[in-house]
Amino acid sequence: MQVSIQRPTEGLEHVITVSVAGEGLSNAVDTRLKSIQKTLKMDGFRPGKVPMAMVRARHLQQVRAEALEELLYETFFKAAEQEKVRVAGILGFEEISANDGEDVRFVARFESYPEIAIPAFSGLSMEKVVADITDADIDAMIERLREMRKTYAVVDKAAELGDMVNIDFVGSIDGVNFDGGSAQNVPLVLGSGRMIPGFEDGIIGMKAGDSKVIDVTFPAEYQAAHLAGKTAQFAITMNSVQQAQLPEVDADFIKTFGVESGSVADFRADVKKNLTRQVGLSLIKQNKENVMNALLAAATFTLPKTLVERELRGMVDAVAKRMQEQGMKADGVDPETMRDEASKRVALGLLLGEVVRAEGLKADEALVRDILSLEADGYDNPEQFIQWYLADQQRRAEVEAIAIENAVVDLVMSKAKVTEVKKALADIAG
Repeated sequence: MQVSIQRPTEGLEHVITVSVAGEGLSNAVDTRLKSIQKTLKMDGFRPGKVPMAMVRARHLQQVRAEALEELLYETFFKAAEQEKVRVAGILGFEEISANDGEDVRFVARFESYPEIAIPAFSGLSMEKVVADITDADIDAMIERLREMRKTYAVVDKAAELGDMVNIDFVGSIDGVNFDGGSAQNVPLVLGSGRMIPGFEDGIIGMKAGDSKVIDVTFPAEYQAAHLAGKTAQFAITMNSVQQAQLPEVDADFIKTFGVESGSVADFRADVKKNLTRQVGLSLIKQNKENVMNALLAAATFTLPKTLVERELRGMVDAVAKRMQEQGMKADGVDPETMRDEASKRVALGLLLGEVVRAEGLKADEALVRDILSLEADGYDNPEQFIQWYLADQQRRAEVEAIAIENAVVDLVMSKAKVTEVKKALADIAG
């Protein structure tokens, strides 16, 4: 194999010229044709007995193209290894010459991985977000749990925001009723935003038995084009008004959340435990992002376009799949809106890879179990959850990748200039 390579003075694109004996291609073609001959069915011949001349006449072109493609890739990577170049992505093959009885020659353009200088961790500055779980946080969570279990009771009063009403309505435009504009016995929580803007506001103040007509304008971007931007009249009849009733924090209520003792003290302890787990996961995510952003800001290197395009295609495909699963058309996905994020992901992956190699970081069992323990705390049998997760190699690999990222975060924070910032739970996402 003869190889010559043109290395870039700047950027990552290389050009490599390769020449290899054509015998390998000929042998590969013959081997493939013989394999086809063994099972080929053709009128007038038993399987495996079709003459090779006929096999070649029917399949030679396709078999040769497949064998040549395989040879190009195999030879290219051997040539790149010989030249000690780390290939990030192939841009294309050119000037391919593969005549019978001659050497196979081709030119390949490809990108290499960039040289990355890991920034000195001691020169980095970042925030470390911390939080305490207070009694007020526990009280607020208990109130949210009460909201989750609220019921409604019929009351004799004017409807207010937060009340559930039952209504009949008939919609019309210029005196003509329109399709989909009428319904009976519709339950509606005022303030939920289920109806078009202005509809729920027009119901506030009505009592059971009241009727009124309100004007409501459909949004300009409304999904039904024949209604978009038009003003409609809705004749509304109020059937009933129901007010929200929050449950008492008593033993019966507490037991529905798995606290068998029914004790308020035990319930508060359980709420605090769950909050601690949720907040812990959110803090890990936020502090990891702070570290990653600091690393990226301090490191400058060229990104392989092939890797960015590959990441971008994966992101677009994932979004399209989610849209299709939700019954939406996926043909409106604009890749350019995701390009910056794709570039960031590639840059971060390359940089983290360098840090992991340079520092010899590994995902040991303790790190993996620490991550799973946070998730497992939300299950009745945490150890069973951990064992289930670790039993599958793909699931384990996902956790190991997170563990290595966490190890990078811990390493960087141990050496960087870190400022602790205490935040209230309301300011912590997740």
